[in-house]
Amino acid sequence: MFKSSIEEAKKALCGNCAFFNQTKPVLDCIAGGIGGTETEEWDAIDAGDLGYCEAFDFKCASKRTCDAWVIGGPIV
Repeated sequence: MFKSSIEEAKKALCGNCAFFNQTKPVLDCIAGGIGGTETEEWDAIDAGDLGYCEAFDFKCASKRTCDAWVIGGPIV
């Protein structure tokens, strides 16, 4: 699918995708959606290294991957 070696394809993660948004406003929005105390919200964001997928409109963890991966991220 990625037209590369298996080793290279394994490096195509959400955390380094051009669609993966980890800007402060987006992370604040994710925190609000998680709910709980501010500490709990940010602990969850940090634990999953969360961000927002601009391609498919959902929150995602940086270690995930999909077939829409594009070089050049994340958006910070």
